[in-house]
This record gives sequence, C-alpha cells and structure tokens, in this order.
Amino acid sequence: MRRDNITRKDIITAFIAVLKPLDYIYSLWEAGAAAFNRVDQWSDIDLYVVVEDDHVEETFLSMKEALLVLSEFDLTFRLPEPTVHLFCSWILWS
Repeated sequence: MRRDNITRKDIITAFIAVLKPLDYIYSLWEAGAAAFNRVDQWSDIDLYVVVEDDHVEETFLSMKEALLVLSEFDLTFRLPEPTVHLFCSWILWS
C-alpha cells in the first residue's frame, strides 16, 4: 500500500493496527504537539507505548514493519539504554 503522500493519521493508524492485537501491549498514546492541539507541518509524532519488558524488541520490530508497509526509510536512531524512556525515530522517505 505504499503511497506518495503519507499523513500522520496513516502512520498512527498503522501502529494501532499492528499493536492493538498484541496482548503484551498495555497502552498507547500520543503526546507532544497533539496533546496540546498544536500539530503543524513540522510536528513529529510523540507516541508512547507501554509494553511488557520482555517484549520491547518485538514491539520495535512490529512498528518498523508497520512503517515499511507505508514507505521505505533510510535512517533509524535509538538512544542508548538505559534512558528515562525508550526512544526510537524513523525517517520516512516516500
């Protein structure tokens, strides 16, 4: 389903579709600009996922696969652990 024009909603919907059925996912929410109704064309997606400790890697893999359905990407960055929270970002290129 790769498209030229991918929206925030497309990305979040893809994440929800892949994560919702997994019993080791406890919650998912969007923070940042969306939480304050201040999304603009420069806003990133601040998505938080609460997952069982022993399924973190599986969760990242599932999210990566969800993104690959929408678009290829060239860069992945993950902060070294331990951190206050886990962080991973993908740069999408259509």
